[in-house]
Amino acid sequence: MHQRPSIIFICTENSARSQLAEAYFRAQAGDRFQVYSAGTQPGTIDSRVFTTLQARDISSEGLRSKSLAEYRGQQFDYAVLLCDKARQECVHQLQAKEVLSWDFEDPKPKKGQKPFDVALNELSERIKFFLLFQQAPSA
Repeated sequence: MHQRPSIIFICTENSARSQLAEAYFRAQAGDRFQVYSAGTQPGTIDSRVFTTLQARDISSEGLRSKSLAEYRGQQFDYAVLLCDKARQECVHQLQAKEVLSWDFEDPKPKKGQKPFDVALNELSERIKFFLLFQQAPSA
């Protein structure tokens, strides 16, 4: 039996960008991937994450802020670093076949809902491209 590839999205607090990425990726990829997220210094998930996901009918079931330490020793096929700070703090701790750096602005310091909508729009474009690449036949 072929094991599904795994992907983990990492940012500092695992409270916005990585949560949006985890939920959106899972919605787009279905059961093709094992999908995770974590933070180097986990905090509370911003409530605007849930509002953003709900507005697009994306499930937030099972989302919780997790520490990267929770995955210590686990091998991933892909690790996606969503901010420079996470890259600096954890790149040497990761056990991943491929590490991708997608630096996205943190929407939390900004007021209102719009920064979260923008963040999800930007993440969705990158995720769609990633998944399209994964479906391309190998040469």
